[in-house]
Amino acid sequence: MTEKCTEITVSEQRRGDLVVTDKHIAFYVQSVSFLARQELCPGIDENDESDSENGGVDERESSGAQVSSWLYSEIAEIHKRRYLLQDVAVELFFASGKTRLLAFDGKAARDAFLGILTRMPLPNLQNFDTE
Repeated sequence: MTEKCTEITVSEQRRGDLVVTDKHIAFYVQSVSFLARQELCPGIDENDESDSENGGVDERESSGAQVSSWLYSEIAEIHKRRYLLQDVAVELFFASGKTRLLAFDGKAARDAFLGILTRMPLPNLQNFDTE
């Protein structure tokens, strides 16, 4: 299964393809949008207005191929989340303490991903939020 989605972090949004395989989940990054410094640290570079014209998003894209992958054995919790007031996201919690917020293009795509993910062997899954 392959779905388009966006990985959301505090400082960037990474758009790409999420691939579910029989052993792991892989995220192939296609583009990265960085949040502007003013949004992250108000008061820094107040005289630089270049980022305010585009809503605080830096339109630079990364040029190298970036791939993240997560083994099913690392997933400890799965929770449905809202992103931009829409019920289209999933937050994955890993045994290491790290998390990933993935926003899909729609609720149907998110639910399809969850349907396939929950059929995979998840030996360390402690909590799956069905609501």
